[in-house]
Amino acid sequence: MVHTSRPAVPSQSRDAGNREIEVFDGFAPQHRAEVTALYLDAFGPKLARFLGRGARIRDFVHDTLNANFAVVAIDTQTGRVVGVAGFRTEQGGLTERFGARLHGHYGPFGGFWRGLILNLLQTQERSDKLLVDGIAVAERYRGSGIGTALLHALDAKAAALGKQGIRLDVIDENRRAQALYARHGYSVTDAHDIGLLSVIFGFRRATQMTRML
Repeated sequence: MVHTSRPAVPSQSRDAGNREIEVFDGFAPQHRAEVTALYLDAFGPKLARFLGRGARIRDFVHDTLNANFAVVAIDTQTGRVVGVAGFRTEQGGLTERFGARLHGHYGPFGGFWRGLILNLLQTQERSDKLLVDGIAVAERYRGSGIGTALLHALDAKAAALGKQGIRLDVIDENRRAQALYARHGYSVTDAHDIGLLSVIFGFRRATQMTRML
């Protein structure tokens, strides 16, 4: 089990209030609810279209997240998680593709059709690159360098795993995220239209960006 006792990167960041932020490899059980809240704040509006709202989606995501495939930013003054970056390899990912526990939360039929939708949307892992599985930063801490610190932590993670690069997908409407990734050395390598799935997820095109190490 990965605990928040080993820094993932030696660098630290500071928010506008001059608070010290440290990035750790994985998250401890007591931080699971905070990581869940951050993830849902960033991705909940899209996921809610087929995973539901309120306690239903919160309980599902809370039970599904895998701490072994995350790096988190913690405000050392409050001890709270203020940022999280997930990743996926052939061994698993932060969201575990959500598939393994769909039936337990949504029943056989509900889990089946939700799994089909997720499989159509998911990007496949490649052995030579780390796949980013979502980045989220608490609203009051955005613009303070935490996103960059999390990206540096992912660089370190990819290098430690022997990967040659890192891949991620970002929707075309999220220009701010695209700009952050571009500043960090990511370049556009592909783009795809999700077609009829746009009715469910609320966006039409996603851009693949890659950074070689």
